[in-house]
Amino acid sequence: MDLEKSYQQLLNRVTENYADYRAKLLLKDRQELIDSADRIAKTAEVFQYFTTKPLTEVEVAYFLNFQNPLEVAADHWANCEFELDALGAVMADAADKADDLTLYPLAADASERGDTRAASEEAHGVPFEQGQPSKPSIKEQLAVKPAPGDHSAAKTKNREVR
Repeated sequence: MDLEKSYQQLLNRVTENYADYRAKLLLKDRQELIDSADRIAKTAEVFQYFTTKPLTEVEVAYFLNFQNPLEVAADHWANCEFELDALGAVMADAADKADDLTLYPLAADASERGDTRAASEEAHGVPFEQGQPSKPSIKEQLAVKPAPGDHSAAKTKNREVR
């Protein structure tokens, strides 16, 4: 079989593997998805690599040996650990370039307004208070005298423990 046909066969298999993988993800609950986020991202990266980068004849022949070449490659990619030094280099590069100073909300802007909670959300057009129900402070709640006949506190104390 020539390389082009083999490569197309591999792409078809990997595409089918990826569709099956995504279908299985739809059956997982939210916590499982959150816990699997790194593996999901790595599998997507491997799929993208298979579908966008040229492979050698040896690579194509090797991965065609497997029913699920996507899983095989994703397992190898997931086990590839990069040193934290690489992250350190990225952080040093970001600080050297300082491009982010114009792209993200600055802490100084929030403190000038007296708002340290929601600078990022406001900068992106979503005020923190938007959609938040107004709730009286604890002090205001304690200042309200109970209405006659209101025994909600007593009910709470006498609640049956199961």
